[in-house]
Amino acid sequence: MITTDRLDKNTPWPGLLAFTEATREFFHGREEESDDLSRLVRLYRLTVLFGESGLGKTSLLKAGLFPLLRQYEFLPLYLRINYHDKGQPLIEQLWEAMAKGCDEVAIVIPPKRPDQTVWEYLHQESLTFKHPSGYEVTPVFVLDQFEELFTRGQDSPATQRFIEDLGDLIENRVPLSTKEALNVNFDLIDTFDLKTQKSKVILSFREDYLPNFEPLKGVIRDIFQNSYRLTPMNGQVAKGAILASASHLMSMETAEKIVRVIAQTKSVSVQPLEKIEVVPALLSLFCQGLNEYRLQNNQPLILPEQVSETVRETILDDFYHHALEGISGTIHALIEEELIDGGGYRKSYPKSDATAEYHVSPNDIDRLITRRLLQKIERYGATHIELAHDVLTKTVKENRDKRRILEAKRKEELQLSRQRLRMRIAFFVIFILVASLGYSAWSIHVQKKIWHRLRLKNQELIDNRNLLWEKNQALEKSQAHDAQQTVLLQAKNGELQKALTTVEKAKQETLQANHLLEAQKAILVEEQRKLLALEAKNHDQNTILERQNRDLNSSNAQLNEAMDDLTNFATRVDLINRQFYDYALPDVERLAAAKKITILDQTKKNYAGLSLLILKSPSMSDEQRQGWFDKLPTLSDSAIMSLYEQLDQERQNDLVTQQQQKVKVIQPKSPTLSLGTLNDLLTQTEKALDTPNPPKETLTRGVQTAQTILSQIKPLDAATQERCYVILAHYSKEVGSLDQSIRYQAKLVQRYQQTYEKNPTDAQAKSKFAMALGTMSWYFLLNHNFTKASDTALLALKLSAGQNILKANLAHALLFHGHDTQAEQIYRDNQYKMVGDTQKFKDEVLSDFKEMEKYGLPTQPMKKIEQMYHK
Repeated sequence: MITTDRLDKNTPWPGLLAFTEATREFFHGREEESDDLSRLVRLYRLTVLFGESGLGKTSLLKAGLFPLLRQYEFLPLYLRINYHDKGQPLIEQLWEAMAKGCDEVAIVIPPKRPDQTVWEYLHQESLTFKHPSGYEVTPVFVLDQFEELFTRGQDSPATQRFIEDLGDLIENRVPLSTKEALNVNFDLIDTFDLKTQKSKVILSFREDYLPNFEPLKGVIRDIFQNSYRLTPMNGQVAKGAILASASHLMSMETAEKIVRVIAQTKSVSVQPLEKIEVVPALLSLFCQGLNEYRLQNNQPLILPEQVSETVRETILDDFYHHALEGISGTIHALIEEELIDGGGYRKSYPKSDATAEYHVSPNDIDRLITRRLLQKIERYGATHIELAHDVLTKTVKENRDKRRILEAKRKEELQLSRQRLRMRIAFFVIFILVASLGYSAWSIHVQKKIWHRLRLKNQELIDNRNLLWEKNQALEKSQAHDAQQTVLLQAKNGELQKALTTVEKAKQETLQANHLLEAQKAILVEEQRKLLALEAKNHDQNTILERQNRDLNSSNAQLNEAMDDLTNFATRVDLINRQFYDYALPDVERLAAAKKITILDQTKKNYAGLSLLILKSPSMSDEQRQGWFDKLPTLSDSAIMSLYEQLDQERQNDLVTQQQQKVKVIQPKSPTLSLGTLNDLLTQTEKALDTPNPPKETLTRGVQTAQTILSQIKPLDAATQERCYVILAHYSKEVGSLDQSIRYQAKLVQRYQQTYEKNPTDAQAKSKFAMALGTMSWYFLLNHNFTKASDTALLALKLSAGQNILKANLAHALLFHGHDTQAEQIYRDNQYKMVGDTQKFKDEVLSDFKEMEKYGLPTQPMKKIEQMYHK
């Protein structure tokens, strides 16, 4: 488990360390990626996440994805495979991670037998992962930094076996060892659940290793079928992420400048933030550094003046060297030789080997962990250390290359020094030999003396050579010490120069802060002056508003008196059929416009009813009708009621006559002719209604025909009765009688229910019953009865769960009933499914919204779903 410091509102950035589930409240900017990744994991058994180094894949998994998976009843199991574990098959590490993860949330699972493979364990017929709260969860194995398969596992037999085992688990493929066991005892097949896959897998790795995964398609066929590429944050999102965590620590101007500096763009650039790409790791480290400077100087805010290009250029190098201050020299070699490989990629190293082979104290390692240069990982009983993030590898590699060049140069100088010494010794020996040969011509009596002296000189030369060798060794040590001191001195000089620069910058910042404070004081004075003026203006407006309220109250009192006078008359007029009212209302409004008079809604109803009666009266000529229309605005209440009674009686008589004529047409002289004529009449009515956008007159006539057949034809067979119910249920709402549609649809539901209950195995009867309930839920929805709409849709879904149109009705009912989250989930999960043969779910939903607007349903919830679909 990686060690991290606790984050809070005053220190909301972890630097180069990854965010975790414990620090998810400070993880912002990746909400969309978290939702997308969660949806993929829920839909597929294998999900592949890849992206460039530094984009925060581990943070996205731990702080973004894991909390969402737990909400959807999944159990995330994070692990990094230890490819140096030679004691057991690598696939067993999945079992250990699963056992540990279940234990952390108190899920009790049976122990694994020693001879049982991970595949066999996960396919036990009786295996369940039951949470203490009562629901079952699905384990999700999250294999992070999976590129280590190629950097550390390489092509070892253990790695190849691990790939095959992992492929069997992902592909739900029976392993070879299990097949051999089944060949011996086939009865074991009854202990396995071969149809259900009780786990999911996520592989996360760096994008530059994509070509290495191509050969794995032979073992894991669907390895790239469900992949997700993580891209850099755009500038606008990065700015929002900063402010979401630290709006109390900096202004919007400062946040935008941080984004532009990190992305290496000028702060005055006109390039929009949406076009800028930002690496989240550098963003977190940069913000952490600025925040530490703020804390050290007891500043309430991070100021824009503190954000500069110089800080960005030196941030990683300074972070690396400052972290190593006061640490023994061997730690450099440990970090630069063991924590990155030859290609400059991050790798881990056992902590025990670091203390034994490099003589680094555990305290120094803990100090580097505290300073967030290193991180500690517990891997199956062994403690490893590694760099805190991939973005540090470039800086570490550059320092390693510099150190190696310096060491090679020193070694070369030492070799040259040794070569010069050997050459001097050789020349001196040759010179002595030549001199001895020259002196051989002397007399023999002095030769022994010269030879004796030569031996003495030779011995002296040997002594001098040994002395020179010792001095050379001392010189080499002195040079090495001097070189180290020179490096340290240069570092100290650099630090001193940086400190002087920092002091000078602090002076400038102090002066700027003073100027800014004076400017803010002036602004504050001006704002106070404006506030006083605004308060005075508000006082005047309040006075005016109070006077207007008094006038309005007086007007309301007068209006109430007028409404009381109209109450008795309105009660009588409400008896007028609404269908006729809708028909005659345009004539009333036209009449009012022609007379240039303003009439109240209640008066409109009066005029509407009378206007229709006048139009329908068979005893009036056109001149009489026009005369009555002219008299309507001047009639008294008693005159209106008298005219109403007269004309209404005429209308009733006329309707009875028309119905009698229809009955005569419908009723034949013989039973056979009656049935044929009735069917012809219904067929003609259905054809007329089935035409695209039939006029309202056709709809009204069709509804009246169905009503006449139901009321006049006795007895009526069940099929014809059902056809009439369909017409009345479907088209009554089109002519303004939604209650009538619901009443006749209820009759259809009752009829289909009786048929289904007689034969529950009849698929056609079951489907008819379910769709009738679905239509009923739609009518309830249009009538603003959301409770009945949702209950009816749920009942229909129990009968036919695969009907996506029923899911749409349920989502609508939940949306208007205040259950936004459940409704949005249904809209999101089914948006690309088909409703019928050609219509997509989302297109059906948008079409429903247009229909619901006509019936006065609130548009705000619908706009939210429309925005989601358009996005």
